[in-house]
Amino acid sequence: MHNYWAIGWYKVANESHEMGLIRRHENSTHVYSGTQREFLMDVQQSLVIPEVQPEDSGAYRCSLWARVGHFNQQADIILQISECSTLQSATLSRETLLLDSEQGSSVSPNSTCCWGKPVPVLATVLGLLAVNLGKGLLSLAFTLAIVVILKGKRRKKAGERF
Repeated sequence: MHNYWAIGWYKVANESHEMGLIRRHENSTHVYSGTQREFLMDVQQSLVIPEVQPEDSGAYRCSLWARVGHFNQQADIILQISECSTLQSATLSRETLLLDSEQGSSVSPNSTCCWGKPVPVLATVLGLLAVNLGKGLLSLAFTLAIVVILKGKRRKKAGERF
């Protein structure tokens, strides 16, 4: 932050409209008026979204206002949240999501979230066996086809010699 006098986080609705969420100017931080939920900024200027919800999905913009002699900068981050369960659902009702302006990524420190429904172990093992068996049969078929073709060429050459 030594090259910047302010940093702001926005939710981008479309190319011409962004809604201010939170802004830090030197040592003070304030949430923009009209903000419907809580947003925080950590010591690294990353946006923290407590109790993240699927409706928080969207584009977020981090804007840096430079001191004299430096350049203003901004970066957009796309956040996609889907409903999922966590192993810690008994102790944590929702996860806290951290958007990092430098990394361009989202970090969910307590995430044990699955990307879809869990697949039973037996189904996974059977599926892998079927795929490997299919690969083996294809390899065998190609090998046999190559052997037959080569034998045909050898017989043809042998027939031309006599």
